[in-house]
Amino acid sequence: MSNDDIGWANPPSNTENCEAVEPRTALLVGNPTPSPRGASARLRLSTIGDCKREIRRNYIRALNGEISTTEAGKFVWIISTLANLIGDADLESRISAIELDRK
Repeated sequence: MSNDDIGWANPPSNTENCEAVEPRTALLVGNPTPSPRGASARLRLSTIGDCKREIRRNYIRALNGEISTTEAGKFVWIISTLANLIGDADLESRISAIELDRK
């Protein structure tokens, strides 16, 4: 495997004195970023308000440097998508109720 295969434009030439770097865990796979609430805490994202609070929390974590802005952006995108699905499901159930009342 060449260095081009792993995406290094200019690979380091001398790696003898380099410190070993811990590999980062993949986003949402294996070990997610630890939260201040503890590892066993479950995140409640069942309402749009829950999603709003979690987006705000990730924004603040990125501002404080606890997570990268890239990681925060990924979390926000996922949570926003979930919030849209929650809103769509609510709208769908309300429309169904209106249609049933008309019959």
